[in-house]
Amino acid sequence: MSKKLDFIAVGPFKTGTTWIYDYLINYEGVALPTKVKETFFFDKKYDQGLDWYYSHFTDIQENQKVGEIAPSYFNSESAPQRIYDFNPECKILVTLREPVSRLVSFYSHMKQRGRIEPEVSLAAALPDKPILLDTARYYFHLSRWIKVFGSNNVEVVFFEKLKESPNNFALEILDKLEIEAENVSYDLSKRSNASQAPVNHSISKLVYSGVKLLHNTGLHKIVDYGKQLGVKQLLTSKKQKKSQLSRDEFSEIFNLCKQDVLMLESELNLDLSPWKKIWLEKGIKIDFFS
Repeated sequence: MSKKLDFIAVGPFKTGTTWIYDYLINYEGVALPTKVKETFFFDKKYDQGLDWYYSHFTDIQENQKVGEIAPSYFNSESAPQRIYDFNPECKILVTLREPVSRLVSFYSHMKQRGRIEPEVSLAAALPDKPILLDTARYYFHLSRWIKVFGSNNVEVVFFEKLKESPNNFALEILDKLEIEAENVSYDLSKRSNASQAPVNHSISKLVYSGVKLLHNTGLHKIVDYGKQLGVKQLLTSKKQKKSQLSRDEFSEIFNLCKQDVLMLESELNLDLSPWKKIWLEKGIKIDFFS
């Protein structure tokens, strides 16, 4: 098997990475891990070695683009240099989403998995779950990737484009990763990994802890079987309301991200106009973003 690595989509979490995986896995010209979406190799399981890493792929062909969709790498201190040491020309794809909206989605995702108690608000969860805010430090982490790989090998796309036009988002992904378009059978409007409220917090926590254990021990087929049986649907309810912030709550959380957002625009020249529309709707004063 050819051991190469052409691209990695590094997230962060809740920015469309599962959608990207579900889309690209249909491509004959692309090789992704098939046993699991995320291997956690370059951040948490590096000592397992490359043979272990490539055991998650199936029959890589010489003409395929080899990649991974790995949102846990975004805020990892060690992943950028490890990936660079393996292939300094590897394309890094960063997917960014309006930071407060992403925080709400990530918070809901963690509640669904029983990692945050049902009655705990987002603001109250932040001190106990530092990963929530850490993954929202876009400029800080993106700068590290650029420092290691150079700006030519780090590509940025915005989640908001996926909501606006899945087709254009898909074309942009293909262009950034230099993947030749194929006529694949995939519903571009399909939502992937949407957060839902858990029916029972304790049961969800127990089940997802079990899922993590099964993945860690390589028993991926059991997890796949559970998905086929619809275990996730049994654990969650579409009837329960999604987490939403009042204007004051939105503003409070926004202020925690503000300086980082400022530097995205002033230092990296990113066009944040899609986010500014959201901020205006929430009553955020954005004179300093003009």
